[in-house]
Amino acid sequence: MILYNNSPFGITLLARVHGSAAFRALGPTLFATIVLSLMMFVLNQPQLQSIEQNIIIHPYGIGCLIAASSFLLIFRANFSYNRYWEACTSVHLMRSKWLDAAILVCTFHYQSSFYEKQRPVAAHENPEGNIRRNRETKLVRYKTMSDMKNHIDRYEKMEKRRESAVMTISCDEVCSLDNYNVNPSHLLKEILHLSSLLSAIALCTLRNDLECVESPLAKFKSGEPWPPVDPDTYSDHFRETFLPKSRVLVVLQYLTGQTRTPKMRTLYNAARPFRVIGGVSDSEARMLQAVRGDEAKVALCSFWLQELVTREQLEGGLGKVPPPIVSRYHQFISDGMLGYHQSAKITYTPFPFPHAQITSIFVFFLCFLVPLLMICFVENVTVAIILNFFTMLCFVGLHEVARELEQPFINSPNDLPLNYYQAQFNEALQVMFTGFHPDCKDLPEDEVSKENISKD
Repeated sequence: MILYNNSPFGITLLARVHGSAAFRALGPTLFATIVLSLMMFVLNQPQLQSIEQNIIIHPYGIGCLIAASSFLLIFRANFSYNRYWEACTSVHLMRSKWLDAAILVCTFHYQSSFYEKQRPVAAHENPEGNIRRNRETKLVRYKTMSDMKNHIDRYEKMEKRRESAVMTISCDEVCSLDNYNVNPSHLLKEILHLSSLLSAIALCTLRNDLECVESPLAKFKSGEPWPPVDPDTYSDHFRETFLPKSRVLVVLQYLTGQTRTPKMRTLYNAARPFRVIGGVSDSEARMLQAVRGDEAKVALCSFWLQELVTREQLEGGLGKVPPPIVSRYHQFISDGMLGYHQSAKITYTPFPFPHAQITSIFVFFLCFLVPLLMICFVENVTVAIILNFFTMLCFVGLHEVARELEQPFINSPNDLPLNYYQAQFNEALQVMFTGFHPDCKDLPEDEVSKENISKD
């Protein structure tokens, strides 16, 4: 996904080539310009000047055909936009439901006997033990604007020194989470691990790699930099693993469509593994590789997660929460699976072939019809070439926009940043390790007495 700034009139957007539909449309546009030049050269011969005057008497003939081609292009572009936004909505729905499920089951687990000694006393039973320590409103992180400025400067330096996802300044210097106030149980770690694994496997299958190649998974480390959403922002060392060293060659391959081959796409995805909390064990990897089909892999991870929660609920690992309330967890997992299958529908169901074929045919015919229209009704040669160029650039560019957006998980660099989504999902899961609310800790007896004395 390409990030850009909304500069005045979009001037800064003109220089971007990789990922641009306008530059991909230059090939057919230049072809139409060559056709116009050849037609002008041939029809300007003395023996053919009378034929030129009688080719088209009225523009309505070609105008009807161009109007029909315009409707085809608009329909395809509109459907491609719908596919793109539906894919984005489905992925966010999937992540939202699975995150809600993890939050729900972790909340239940914190009410089990494992956390009995660490769990705060209920407020209605002992109000003095749950006095909020920070009563005044104040900035939690920055005391002054100078502190904020220093933080931003340090972050900018860190970003400049980042090479191949390795930083000389640790992210812990910028943002750290040292508020873990509980001892996480094995069940809590396993729930977060399987939730992260389920999301990673689901997103892996949406990228639609080669069937004979397994998508790589790696261990997640909290505090690592966010994966770039734009592939052009990766370092040159990283890009060499899946793209040529020369950026000019990369642009030429993009314009000719060579970067869209299944092999190139799989190499690009292999350089960006999805990261899983706790990593992936050898037994999990063998089982996932033995299962045939992307849907089966996701179903297997969902089964592992729901079977674990069901078993722990029967053994008391979720506290005294009634079973009907626990069933909401399974409903959230099911809702997330619905979002996954809606996303998979777009990945595995291409844009209908008949519509794509007839649109491509008429775009090809426009390369001959538009130059013919310019010859008959524009007398100035320079003006005819300019009008022909921009008219064809508009038609072919709209066609390329539709082709870019119809596969939102595949067409890099305009694809959805699934690696970034997975990193965000993992960080959200890591929050479950922080335990109970920091203001709900029991105060020591001497502090409680001081609070009571101050009240009196």
